[in-house]
Amino acid sequence: MSPATVSGAALDASVRTTPPPKPTVRPGRVRLWTAAAKMIAAHPFLGVGPDNFRLSYGDYAGLTPADPRIHSNSMYLEVLAGGGLAGGLAFGWLLWRAAGVLRPGLGAPAAGALATGVAAAPLAVALHGLVDSFLSFGPTYVLFALMLGFAVACARGPGDTDGGHAYRV
Repeated sequence: MSPATVSGAALDASVRTTPPPKPTVRPGRVRLWTAAAKMIAAHPFLGVGPDNFRLSYGDYAGLTPADPRIHSNSMYLEVLAGGGLAGGLAFGWLLWRAAGVLRPGLGAPAAGALATGVAAAPLAVALHGLVDSFLSFGPTYVLFALMLGFAVACARGPGDTDGGHAYRV
């Protein structure tokens, strides 16, 4: 234990405390997906803004109050609702390029099981993205970067000695 001395003026009764959060409704996936579809239809080109699904879905799902911690439960719908067609095309381009990185590793006979395992990880994330949205969590980006880095290493193979400066997909 450490000794401590507290000094200063005593607090009066006017101190404000924060009340606990109000109970909210936890909508199911279908209701969230429907709200996302309505949001996409209402804002098709630029969406409602990145990470704004959680702040806007209540109006589209008919929920008051809406819990601001809820996501669309679909990575793809979340991107389209937040970024519209512009965000969807950018995300599609990213997925296409990632697939391009994975393809050579799968075709290399020397890579074998390692390349298959490395390719399976992003595929699992892509499939899981159909029923969950996890793009707003920072540590997930580290996982994505590692998966794609491993995929590039598998595609290049063990004999590549150019120091990582000339990779082409």
